[in-house]
Amino acid sequence: MKNVGIFFFANNELLVSSVNLSEAQRYGNFLTYQNGHYDIWTEKYEPSYQKEYDYFPRGRFVFDALNETFVIYKDKCIKDETLSEIVLNFEGKPYRIEFDEHYQCHQCNPDYVDI
Repeated sequence: MKNVGIFFFANNELLVSSVNLSEAQRYGNFLTYQNGHYDIWTEKYEPSYQKEYDYFPRGRFVFDALNETFVIYKDKCIKDETLSEIVLNFEGKPYRIEFDEHYQCHQCNPDYVDI
């Protein structure tokens, strides 16, 4: 089954939260996961990692229904080998990669403040 969702890459571990395309939320021409990084991180991962949600590299996997392709929005720190794991996890092909300032970890974001 093809999925959409969000992901984090924390301490060399891929953390994924996703839903099947049939359960995805429509956002314009896109199908996307309704939950945000902050909510999922706070609920599931923050107690274990003791960092804010935007500390680690992260991204989002959406479906562009108009062009019938998946889009991976990702942090520039996410390397090709991790990208392959992400694509396998979401079962999304064909896909394209896009960078968005919203998905920047503490290393990529010049305005990051560690609390």
